Amino acid sequence: MKKLPVTLSRTEFKSGLCLLFFGQLVLPDLLILLFTALGIPITAAELNFAYFLVNYLATLIVFRKFLWAELDVALSNTRRILSSVAIGYGLYYVLSNGLSYLIYWIDPEFFNLNDANIGSMSQKQFALMAVGTVVLVPPAEELIFRGVLFNRIYAKKPLLACFISIISFCLIHLLGYIGLYTPLHFFLAFLQYIPAGIILCFAYIRSGTIFAPILFHTLVNALAMYYQFTMR
Repeated sequence: MKKLPVTLSRTEFKSGLCLLFFGQLVLPDLLILLFTALGIPITAAELNFAYFLVNYLATLIVFRKFLWAELDVALSNTRRILSSVAIGYGLYYVLSNGLSYLIYWIDPEFFNLNDANIGSMSQKQFALMAVGTVVLVPPAEELIFRGVLFNRIYAKKPLLACFISIISFCLIHLLGYIGLYTPLHFFLAFLQYIPAGIILCFAYIRSGTIFAPILFHTLVNALAMYYQFTMR
């Protein structure tokens, strides 16, 4: 496997890990306390958007030098980025649809709680959710899962980097629903995120820049939001 052109600094790696744990363990409750203390009524979609926005801004600040270096690579490699995203989406479509058939064959009554939650919020405040999921989420998540949890490890242990990045990406979408799924449904929901996790790593490796998985992630989320729009 080829070497990535840009590597996170040790400081960025440590800061990114802190940001990951802060975002998952502290930020949600902190935002609720803040809005409650200020006496500002807030909907689930608005709270979600505030969470996305804070994460987005924090990742841009923490990884600003990394992103600037990546931009140089991306500008000289646009065709590779676009082809990686195009190939990746084709593979993702085949893998995700094949897996969906398998999942619903195992349990026809299964549904993804995270998708249902996003769908519910989108029906009530579509514009807010569209901006959050299409604009704010892809850079923030990719800088964590393909940046922090992949980039530095990949230089020495490529397969381990892919494994950690994919598994953590799947789990992060399920942590808020622990206890709400049966063990079987938790496993099936976990499986649903594996194709995206694989293709995001593929796009990064093939293109050599974090901007490819960001673009792929944006595309997938945009199509999902378009589907939500047609369901209104």
